Amino acid sequence: NRSMVRYLMARGYDVYLVDWGKPSQAERSLDLDTYVNRWLPAAVDTVKAHSGQEQVNLLGYCMGGLLCLMYLGGHPDASVRSLITIASPVNFHKSGPFGKALGLASIPAMQAHDWFKVRLSPLDDKLFHIPAGLLRFGFKMTNPPGVVQAYLDLVKNIADREYVTEYMTMGQWFNDMVDYPGAVVREVIEKMILANSLAKGKIRVGGRSVDFSAIHQDLLAFAGTTDNIVSLRAAREVLRLVGSQEKRFEEVPGGHAGVFSGSKAPSHAWRISADWLATRSD
Repeated sequence: NRSMVRYLMARGYDVYLVDWGKPSQAERSLDLDTYVNRWLPAAVDTVKAHSGQEQVNLLGYCMGGLLCLMYLGGHPDASVRSLITIASPVNFHKSGPFGKALGLASIPAMQAHDWFKVRLSPLDDKLFHIPAGLLRFGFKMTNPPGVVQAYLDLVKNIADREYVTEYMTMGQWFNDMVDYPGAVVREVIEKMILANSLAKGKIRVGGRSVDFSAIHQDLLAFAGTTDNIVSLRAAREVLRLVGSQEKRFEEVPGGHAGVFSGSKAPSHAWRISADWLATRSD
């Protein structure tokens, strides 16, 4: 009962949702190159063929937004008209206290990286593979009081069928998370968390150089005012890096999940996105 896809369809848009599958330990070697340079271009080509359109608009939440940015930065001729990112941390070192800690830790780590040629790449991907259960636990622990309050609110509204339905829908989303492939996690740690490469606007994905200044598509970026994972500063940095002529940043209510799926999302992130796409869609 709280579907961004359904909302956009009701506003007249044809929506294509990319399902990346459920990678297990057997797929732990899937890396950024797979997602950015193989699967995302294939998805865009498939949508173009099915819709009959020459260009598509992209929307990505969190890591999905980063994948889209890396795709556009490495494929300047991509058939994409515009991009919307939601809670996507371009500058990992500016994401609250956690980001400051990462920034401090990155100094000795990068010195060891340069002086002693220490690399994470020789390590087995399985060491970095994050199971869905651990990811789910980590999400909930970013706001323990909120988890407790949610249960209390459920008890208080247990007779409200609509409330319970929405609660179960959100609960299913949190409990149905998928694994993060080890190779992707290793690259995120080395390139994005320690080196903070995205904050410089440049990163190497597979054999391709990515430069955010080469992104010319219109950009709309969102961040949640109470997001404990991706701060406003971490997400806003994208405006400084992309080469887009039309770019806009919006602060909207919600935490990391609530920013796009909370009770206030339909009147904020969803509505703003739909209105913004009106002049960028056929």
